[in-house]
Amino acid sequence: MAIFRKKPVEIEARQFITNNDDGSHLDSLVGWITYNGHTASHNGTDLFIETLEGTMRAECRDWIIKGVKGEFYPCKPHIFEASYDSVINESVVDELPLVEGRKLREITKHGTNVLNKALTILVVDEPGVGNACHHYRIEHSHNGPACDAVDIKFQKGAILEAGEVNGISIEALLAIVEDRLADFQSGPFACAESNLALASVQEALMWLTERTKLREARGVEGTHTI
Repeated sequence: MAIFRKKPVEIEARQFITNNDDGSHLDSLVGWITYNGHTASHNGTDLFIETLEGTMRAECRDWIIKGVKGEFYPCKPHIFEASYDSVINESVVDELPLVEGRKLREITKHGTNVLNKALTILVVDEPGVGNACHHYRIEHSHNGPACDAVDIKFQKGAILEAGEVNGISIEALLAIVEDRLADFQSGPFACAESNLALASVQEALMWLTERTKLREARGVEGTHTI
């Protein structure tokens, strides 16, 4: 008897996280699918995907998979977890030479157009208590040496424990991105891709706000208590 091994393939997937919101999460899933040339809809509770085998229904917590041929279909969480591992692109994060006695990391996930090729994003500090870094620097080196560095510093330490505000929040940065995308969408450069990006940023803000509300209700917001 011959023995075979399944070929490794990489797929794109998003999880159907909730149907207990204003419908924006389901709208974003439908937008993702329809943008890729397929048909999908929702009734506020479940997601429906049109496939060659007929209409397939996805329930909350299911994963939505975009297959190797561009097809979409739902997958139950336990099957997804048993079948797939997250893929880390090693080219996303590279190490730079020593700078001020330590190695900085470079993030290279911001695109390949002329502007983004000229931008270098550096992670300046080491991860903190929550395993996240706080200090990022953006430099540009188009037609010359790196210059005009922009430092982005996030809050370091829980406010109630650190006793001060010393940086920005993820929500603040996302709010700026949301405002800029919304402005573009109201002007002559509006497009479907930017609209999907705007919806994703708005969804990210919604979930971070929900997380804050839950922590406030538990009386742990502003502390390192999990």
